[in-house]
Amino acid sequence: MKPLSGRGPQPISPGRIVWAVAPSSRGEGKIRPLIVATRRVDILKGSNISAIGCSTVFSEPLLPIEIRLPSRPDGKCITGLKQDTVAVCDWIEAFSSGIVFEMGGIVPGDLLRLIFKTAGILLPPER
Repeated sequence: MKPLSGRGPQPISPGRIVWAVAPSSRGEGKIRPLIVATRRVDILKGSNISAIGCSTVFSEPLLPIEIRLPSRPDGKCITGLKQDTVAVCDWIEAFSSGIVFEMGGIVPGDLLRLIFKTAGILLPPER
């Protein structure tokens, strides 16, 4: 994957997985998947991007704030994730739309709605 900015040729919209270092101190400063939680129209206007942090470190049973994402060792799935990964729904990051990150896959619609509901995120429809 080629590093892109928030205004790159691929669509940056809710449910897109991007790979970046979480701007907060949470996440140990390593590049990780983040699920975009900002409307595309707002991103194009230059608004900050909100994203839900994801982790490969978790235990069973999952906590109520953790939702498992589709993954395959070869990465050939909708999310493009190669490791067993969870969305951590109480981990919301905000970063500039100009940040450089790598594009990943997407989270399927039904799963994305569950993640947003668990995280308390309500997105108004795109204009």
